[in-house]
Amino acid sequence: MPRPARPCLVQHPRAVAAPLAAGHFRLFVVNHGGRESIEAFDVTLEQGKEPNLLWRGCVVMPAGQIGNSVAQFADGTMLVTVLTRPGTTIGDFMLGRKTGAVWQRGPADHQFRLLPGTELPGNNGIEVDPDQRRFYVVAFGWHAVVVFERKDTRRPLARITAPDFMPDNIH
Repeated sequence: MPRPARPCLVQHPRAVAAPLAAGHFRLFVVNHGGRESIEAFDVTLEQGKEPNLLWRGCVVMPAGQIGNSVAQFADGTMLVTVLTRPGTTIGDFMLGRKTGAVWQRGPADHQFRLLPGTELPGNNGIEVDPDQRRFYVVAFGWHAVVVFERKDTRRPLARITAPDFMPDNIH
């Protein structure tokens, strides 16, 4: 059973918060310190008090995969981007070569699975659509945001290019 990461080891600013109730949120943080994982914290905000942060657990990334950004659907399904898979480099995605992917883990799943068709040049930021049917992924090497249908990721729905702009994170 994983233990809480030491606070000095959680080394990544990419996070997403999901509301649980008024003043209560679940915060997911991509962690690179000590283990490659998504750390979950409950955050309680009360007027006039310091925020309270409670570690709730973690899910470890598949071997060799380094998470970059995280998003979550309302049903608890988590999506994590991987910028560069083993054997690929930042130089590869800058040349437009597919280096990354999106990994999914549902609430009842015991491990992540790669979503087919989500391999892009430099999968970076990720966000789910409010309607819960689509999600958006930044393809760093294409200077674009790519839209996927949640039920079938084999082919993107759209590729929105930003020719004079480098999209990074989207939230």
